[in-house]
Amino acid sequence: MRAIRNQSRPHGGLPHIQHRWGCRVVNTSKSVDTTRLNRQNLLPMIREFFIALIQAGLPVGLVAYGLVWWALRNDYLGEARTTREIEQESRLRAKDKKARKQVDPVHRKWLSLGGGFYGVVAVLTLLHIELGEVRDFIAGFDGVGPFLDRLSVGMLVGLIIETIRNTIAALTWPVYWLGEISSSRLWVWIIAAYAGYWAGSSLASNYYRGRS
Repeated sequence: MRAIRNQSRPHGGLPHIQHRWGCRVVNTSKSVDTTRLNRQNLLPMIREFFIALIQAGLPVGLVAYGLVWWALRNDYLGEARTTREIEQESRLRAKDKKARKQVDPVHRKWLSLGGGFYGVVAVLTLLHIELGEVRDFIAGFDGVGPFLDRLSVGMLVGLIIETIRNTIAALTWPVYWLGEISSSRLWVWIIAAYAGYWAGSSLASNYYRGRS
């Protein structure tokens, strides 16, 4: 066995060291470069995950807590108590038109958009789109007078069509947010959103069971 040290410094000035064990060669400088590269790739991803937890996980968690707690309180989800049972039951009721008619308008929208985690994100997506359009709509008028002057049947029809489009966009929210989030790691945001959903649903379920 022997070690061969090459004193040439082709990259960055570090010695290029190779250890030859029989027929195996270990390139130490390449291993160091690979470790540094992995760290450089990992740190931005971790940073983005924490940003996603605040911007996506927190809103999803708050909405999930409110929807699940109110649903359990009003017996919208039958005997479901755990997060998995809540997810399964909400999806089943989302496919049942009679079950959707028995709940309040907010939960009806949640169920009509898929229920469970998917429905929670869809509801938030719809709110995000609708509120943005309402803001732009109001900003387009100088006051009540110009608004009343432009009010017509055509405007109302246009608003209805826009609402349908927004609902479709909410139903296909992964595609929508892929265009809204300036990141190639959409999966990081989905994981952060699901973590918020799981935390919110679990807290609501535990709180309800503790009170009942």
